[in-house]
Amino acid sequence: MDDAEPMDLAMSSILPPQNPTTTTDQPTQTTPPPASNQHDDDWVDDDAMDTTPDGSPGPAPQEHSTSPSSPPAQAPAEIQTNGQATQPVASQDGSTPSSGENADEGEDATSSEDEDYDDEYDEEWHEITEDMSVPTEQELKELKDEISAKDDPHFMKLLTQSLDDPQVQPGEFGKIDWLIDRYNGTRENPNKELLMRSPVTRVGGYDWQLKLYPRGNDTEYLSVYVECVSVSNKEKMKEKEKEKEKTGAKSKSRRGSKKETHPKTQISIPAVTNQHTPLPLLDPKPIPKRPSIAASVIVVVYNPDEPRVHHQRSCLHRFCPNSSDWGWTRFYGPYYEIGTRQRGQRTALLRGDKLAVTGFIQLIEDETDGKYEHQSRENPWDSFSMCGLQSMISERLPQSTVPALSAWLLAKPFREFLYRTPTPDPDYDHHGKPMPMVSGLKLLLAQLRTPVPIEPESNYRTPVDMDPIRVALEWYGIEEILLKCDVIELWEVIRAQLKEELKDTPFEKELDLLFGTERSRTTDKAHYSVLVKDAGTMQNAIDQSPDLIPEDCEPPRILHIELNRQHFNEKTRTWQKLSDKVTLDDHVDVNGQSYTLYGFITHDRDLQSCLFSTIVRPNGPGTGWYQYNDRKNLYDTREERLVQRLTNKEAIEAHEGGKPKKTDDPEPNVAYIAIYFADFLGEDAFNSSEPHWDPAWISHYLPTAYDSETGSPILTAAKEAELDKIQAPIKLEVLAIHSKAFLRWQGPGIIDIYDDGPNNKADMIKFMVDETASATDVRDKIAKHVPDIKDARQVKLWPFDPRDGVQFSPVLARDDTSSKHPFGIINPLTRDPSQKSSQRWVWYTLLDDSQLETMKKEEEDRKKKIAEAKAAAEAAAVAAAMTPPPTAAPAQPPQTNEDTVMSDGDEAPTHVIAHLIPAPPHNAGASSSSRTPNSSVPPPPSTFGIGGLIPPAPSGFPVHVSGSLDLTPVLGSGMHLDLGLDRGWKDFMQINPENPEIYFFLKTWDPYEQKLTAIGSFFAKHKDRVDHIIYKALRVHKDPPLSIWVEKAIWSAETIRRRKTFADMGLRTGCIIIVQPKPFADEDEASQTIFEAGGFPDLKSYLRRFAKDAAFPTRRDSAATYTLSYLGTERYVGPLLHHEPHGYGSRLYFSGHQYEGMLHLGKRHGQGRMTFSNGDVYDGSWARDEHSGQGTYTEAASKNVYEGGWLNGRRHGEGVTRWQRAEEGDKICRVCWEEVADAALNDCGHVVACIACARRVDVCPVCRRKVLSALKLWYVN
Repeated sequence: MDDAEPMDLAMSSILPPQNPTTTTDQPTQTTPPPASNQHDDDWVDDDAMDTTPDGSPGPAPQEHSTSPSSPPAQAPAEIQTNGQATQPVASQDGSTPSSGENADEGEDATSSEDEDYDDEYDEEWHEITEDMSVPTEQELKELKDEISAKDDPHFMKLLTQSLDDPQVQPGEFGKIDWLIDRYNGTRENPNKELLMRSPVTRVGGYDWQLKLYPRGNDTEYLSVYVECVSVSNKEKMKEKEKEKEKTGAKSKSRRGSKKETHPKTQISIPAVTNQHTPLPLLDPKPIPKRPSIAASVIVVVYNPDEPRVHHQRSCLHRFCPNSSDWGWTRFYGPYYEIGTRQRGQRTALLRGDKLAVTGFIQLIEDETDGKYEHQSRENPWDSFSMCGLQSMISERLPQSTVPALSAWLLAKPFREFLYRTPTPDPDYDHHGKPMPMVSGLKLLLAQLRTPVPIEPESNYRTPVDMDPIRVALEWYGIEEILLKCDVIELWEVIRAQLKEELKDTPFEKELDLLFGTERSRTTDKAHYSVLVKDAGTMQNAIDQSPDLIPEDCEPPRILHIELNRQHFNEKTRTWQKLSDKVTLDDHVDVNGQSYTLYGFITHDRDLQSCLFSTIVRPNGPGTGWYQYNDRKNLYDTREERLVQRLTNKEAIEAHEGGKPKKTDDPEPNVAYIAIYFADFLGEDAFNSSEPHWDPAWISHYLPTAYDSETGSPILTAAKEAELDKIQAPIKLEVLAIHSKAFLRWQGPGIIDIYDDGPNNKADMIKFMVDETASATDVRDKIAKHVPDIKDARQVKLWPFDPRDGVQFSPVLARDDTSSKHPFGIINPLTRDPSQKSSQRWVWYTLLDDSQLETMKKEEEDRKKKIAEAKAAAEAAAVAAAMTPPPTAAPAQPPQTNEDTVMSDGDEAPTHVIAHLIPAPPHNAGASSSSRTPNSSVPPPPSTFGIGGLIPPAPSGFPVHVSGSLDLTPVLGSGMHLDLGLDRGWKDFMQINPENPEIYFFLKTWDPYEQKLTAIGSFFAKHKDRVDHIIYKALRVHKDPPLSIWVEKAIWSAETIRRRKTFADMGLRTGCIIIVQPKPFADEDEASQTIFEAGGFPDLKSYLRRFAKDAAFPTRRDSAATYTLSYLGTERYVGPLLHHEPHGYGSRLYFSGHQYEGMLHLGKRHGQGRMTFSNGDVYDGSWARDEHSGQGTYTEAASKNVYEGGWLNGRRHGEGVTRWQRAEEGDKICRVCWEEVADAALNDCGHVVACIACARRVDVCPVCRRKVLSALKLWYVN
């Protein structure tokens, strides 16, 4: 991907001609391709970018002189070419082929070029008045260093002067000479050609021609393009011709109805080769390589009688089927002034109605097969066609995700590790514990090894979506806390999930053998990290790091080495990125073990940019480098990581580091993680052979074709046939969980269904049913296993898939007892007939038997009212039909009250009762003392509510409800609802408005005990107010108001405001509502008390702790001292509590502030010393990040010292100030130290500078906040 070309460089497309006096030019805009390395290609287009519309005044063209307006900036390098100018290929009859005659196909390079135009587009011929003037003597004196258009050596030198890469060399050379002897024609015999073509010339086995639009390509400028006819997309041309034949379209040239009589020329077609794929594909069938050729092109238009009068343009481009021509929409103009002599020209460019055009073509031998690619709407960037690797996209994931995982998935040792790890088949094993991270990585790998077909309409290949990784992180509840992290931290998080899923298996140890033991953050030894200062080479950096590999660690097979490029400058008190050059040695020695370079991760711009990219060579030394960069594809607005192949110079030399050329240049893109393979793995670690791997269930997720009508991906017939062969199991194993299991749960979610503890087993039932059994049959089966059930209708059940939703919070589908769908053939949750699992999960609760008669009576009343409503509607319809329309009275609907129930599925629904549905009696006999923490969730810390550290809960904290609530039923057994959930991870708060019933879980949040306690599960309606339902469920009064939240995943909660209904909040069955029954009498005092005891006064912070427990399991030890420092983040050394700095520690903020002292849950609290970025120092007491208590503040600039009391960050009470500078001097500008500080900085408000200095500074010298503006102040005595 190379530098941007001027905006008028583009592909051609014939458009209707415009009136030159009224047309406003809309130049074709081609967005430049993503570029990771800058090339010195300034010569590629000598003309300035021209974006001025034709209809507006603008500067005259600058290259109307007899020679180029300015010589190249650099002396052209001498490059010998062995190619000679080739002659046009003659046809069999010996005549020279005419423009536009393409072999047997007869198509042009661009699909739109053969479009027909109606008579309305035939414009009147206009005469071009030729200017016969000659230059004055003064003009002749100004003409210097004139170059002739026929000076071939000059242009050949220009063609190759920018090729400075050993892997990019000039190939064959050729040129096209084209004389146009009737450019405009006469009134009697006008030239009305919209598009003129040169003869076809063969260069390097490819056929080339020039295309010229004498009246502009939808512009008032002469348009010129170069086309490689051999690589044009002829299939689309044929399809277009067939469409024309069907519609009866007739070809018509600009000369009227005359057809072109040029003889056809045999077009050269390049030999078809197979695409090399660094990552072997699952299907070993070879894939043809996209034909393409890179070329350096110069087009010169000149006066054939005076070659010194010419105009030239140049470019570098890769010609391919979707971009077979390239050139300049605004080459020269306006076109109607081509016959006018401009100052500095000996004659006009057009004289005697003759014009000459020469195209110099220098082929480029490019080992990467991807340089000089220009992406556009017609030619979207196709990573797979260019380099054999698919691009990736990572929405709602950190920007480091693609670099982090592409480096692993392209490493053969890691792929072989994934192949060996056992993964439960989600289509068959519903009872096995999910392995979302292992499964996600396998699915992602299978997708990378299965090329996505190109969408036929757009020529776009959809990138591989990293959604399986997002799903895995979401299942663990840690997606949102990783929005910004570097590659190292993300690797640690993903590895922690892999280790948890592979726990107690041989693969847990194998993971450590693969990457080495995990980096310990509780030691001051910098494992897997080296210093770059004065290192020079990777080997020197390794030799200077004796603790690179932990002592108890075997040599890892894949060695990640972080280059420490983050440095804090004590003098300026700012963080700096170290761009020191470190040579990336191909081979290094680490403690006697030799390693070979596999690749590296780069970081671009400043420390907080998050611009990472991967550069690897999957096939080892001597093979190609591939980069997943951080640019976008034009066709897709999402953050797509495009892939390109790099030369050794672009990959290694460009990223080893070095000082910026200018002080104001952005920080360079440098390698900050080097990745090496152990040599004991042998050549097999790099070879392209891949062990056999049948992804089994993963193959269902791999589309291999597109529907011709919808364009959506479909499965192949072979895969569908394979699915058809799968037979449903004869027997189904059902595991039913009683809702009272929820009462034994503490923490986020409702249950850990994979916990084998006695509490879960006591509430689970296992039984077998036939494959044709319905949900009603399952309900009857549960009724037989549960004692003291009088009627099976007491059982209400919800099928669920434990892989859906998030950990501890499965998605409940619905009460499906009325459904007659086979429970085994079609999954009740997903409605997916391909589900062939022999296992099902069901959540059930029990209704009180006393409510059955009420349910029966309501069912009868409901049917009766529905019948009455239908009868009334029919009677009204009959009356309306018998009454004449003008005098007809409108039919009156039957009068109903709000107690009318919803109809059956085949009847029209009416209103729904607005009161509660009966609560299940599973609370009976349960008390708070019987609730024990689940083994999967860490119990509350011992400091919470123990030993008197936290005062007892205030009076009025409600006792937990036991027994059944006295509520009224509303729904009968006739309800049927299909939520329409697809397999995957859906928003479990989504509701279906057709379902009037909500089944929800209720917890209480006790900030004093730091505990979530399950109360029970209840029913409500969508239109019920949430607060009213909660008041009734808890049996408390409406005063004082409650604090109510709905739990989102396991890491956050959303506040439910008063007067909001379940429908307003988007709540659905299975939602978890949390309530704090008694608000704090004094919120500030209570919050302070809980905070002092080491607790979280707010629910959201408490829940976030569980997500961090899952993401960083190695940081749970509150007694250890941690060292946390990642690229672009703050540095902290000290203990942690709930993953927050807690205790005596040192914290170096990114703003430049440095604190050493006591911290409390991440806040400065207690005695501590803060050195601010401007040098000021505060040493004293802190309270929740504010100066509070006794402390001393020393100003660095004035040396003035204040010692005394503080409160909430301000001086308070008694204190003493010792002045080192007079009070008048206190108003001196802290920047120039000369003028009075008379400016207030916006928006921090500090007054530390004069107005002149305040307008120059970017950040406040005191607080380092950005300065938006400055306000002049006047002091009044």
